Amino acid sequence: PKASSPAPTKEGLAPDHSAPVVLPFATPDGASAASLLDERNRRYLLPFDPLSLSGEIDARRWVTYMTQKEADAADTVTIGYQNSILVSPEASQLTLEVNGVSIGSAEIASPDDASGRMVFTLPHGVLKPGANQFLLSVRQAHRTDCTPQSTYELWTSLDPQSTYITLSRNVAGELTSISDLAAVGPNAKGRTTIDIVAPAMENPTRTEDLLRLAQALALHMHMPNEKIR
Repeated sequence: PKASSPAPTKEGLAPDHSAPVVLPFATPDGASAASLLDERNRRYLLPFDPLSLSGEIDARRWVTYMTQKEADAADTVTIGYQNSILVSPEASQLTLEVNGVSIGSAEIASPDDASGRMVFTLPHGVLKPGANQFLLSVRQAHRTDCTPQSTYELWTSLDPQSTYITLSRNVAGELTSISDLAAVGPNAKGRTTIDIVAPAMENPTRTEDLLRLAQALALHMHMPNEKIR
């Protein structure tokens, strides 16, 4: 007898239930399908915008959650930044630390009319599935004579769109379990957006359940800059 064909879907193909679920939370708002694919080898890092390190000594610490596949595929960290023209590059450095391991340091040498980038290689095994702690610190020196007032004119501003982990495989956003929801992370604007598609929203008896769902998702993702819509 002739073998039966898979039941067609709206697009004309049967769904592949073996494929991982890919949620495009970590992409810019309004991104096209092509750009979603292009960014599946990238995990944005900064959960807030803007982020600025100021004064002679400053640091910022935060946690980024990753899946097992993302941790295994992590290659490099790119830091996009701009700094005050008063910062002396010869004596000023930005340092990256991940999970207590020093990844590297580089001169702060991108005055405020240019866009600078630092790229650090990640040692194998430094990232792990689940929570990973990132620490960015700066030591900034003056180009001119130091005065109490000029200390406040030293700053390095980090760009969320240019600060990310590059992966060797297109696995960013592949979620295989509920625990992976925490690895959704921020997008290129430093935000985590949760879209709830609920045709039953007009039914007032469903409102409380949907609010509980939104609250549970927000708490599970551990992001400081979340948006629910």
